[in-house]
Amino acid sequence: MKKSRLGFTLIEVALFLAVTGMLFVGIAVGVQNSIYQQRYNDSVQNYVEFLRSVYSQVMNVQSLGEGRTEQAIYGKLVTFGESVDLSGCPVNGNTEVVAGCDEDNRNKNMIFTYDVVGWIGVDDSGLNVLDALDKANANVIDVESNELEGTGSVEPVGIIESYVPKWTAQIQNTSENYELFKGALLIARHPRSGTVYTYVLDGETIEVNKFIDKQTTDFQEVKGQITEATETINNKNDEIAGYNDQIATIQGELSDSELSEEQQSEIERLEGLINEANMAIDVANGKKTVAESERANIIRGMKENALRDALRGGKFEMKAVDFCVNPNGDEKGGLRRDVRIIAKARNSSGVELLSDEDSQCKRGD
Repeated sequence: MKKSRLGFTLIEVALFLAVTGMLFVGIAVGVQNSIYQQRYNDSVQNYVEFLRSVYSQVMNVQSLGEGRTEQAIYGKLVTFGESVDLSGCPVNGNTEVVAGCDEDNRNKNMIFTYDVVGWIGVDDSGLNVLDALDKANANVIDVESNELEGTGSVEPVGIIESYVPKWTAQIQNTSENYELFKGALLIARHPRSGTVYTYVLDGETIEVNKFIDKQTTDFQEVKGQITEATETINNKNDEIAGYNDQIATIQGELSDSELSEEQQSEIERLEGLINEANMAIDVANGKKTVAESERANIIRGMKENALRDALRGGKFEMKAVDFCVNPNGDEKGGLRRDVRIIAKARNSSGVELLSDEDSQCKRGD
């Protein structure tokens, strides 16, 4: 009689586990690759949509509201690589935190967009868009200053928005070093024709947030110095008035010869205090004069900034620009996708997603 076999041999069990393990590894690798590919596609497509949305905002003319009919929004300034204070987010009008800027999003990879606002009705006949914007006093900040009254403030003229690439992706330049892209885009309509133009500032950015913070801090510091000097002058003048009252009380209707030695000594002491107070006033007046001069310089400086300098200095160029989207953040050696804004881009169709064959993004080690 033949014996029936129950169970499996060790070799059969081992083969089963080996095959099962290989299948599991294959599935896991496939799932991981699928997740990576999806994140890669998401980060690239999301950035493309961001750039195209900027063009849409420029083309769809917006109102400044609040009855500000003397000014118009002419475009958007997009900055890459601004020096953002990681201890806090920039704000709109020093009250509202910029949308998208929170504890998780505060990083050097943040991209900012600003409204470019200028005066309407300016005679810009025959001017190119950059010169026309300059003549319209176009800016991304609003300066309210009065040199005579010594008042001044600077804040964004419109809306600040921030964008952070998805899945920790980075927007890098085309070099094989995988460095973050640093520069700026000026996407603006000509005030007269309404035609949209795209200009690129490559290799350096426009430090809008830093400018606002520095001007505000410097102005408040100088304002404090003037206030302190003024208080010193007022206090010392009050002291002098008090000393003179005491001298008048001691002297009464007496002549100098009729004063006692004790009275003369006290008057001399009070006169010495008056001299000291006058010396303190001279010092305070000197500090106040210096501070007021510095305040005037700051107020004048508020009216100028890197955007105005870039418009006048010919730093912006009408050329194509390539952004390399790296879905792996600062990891080097991986595949990057080239997102290009073509030269003379007029609308969102000027944002192109290049194939790997046409990509200008160099591969590093």
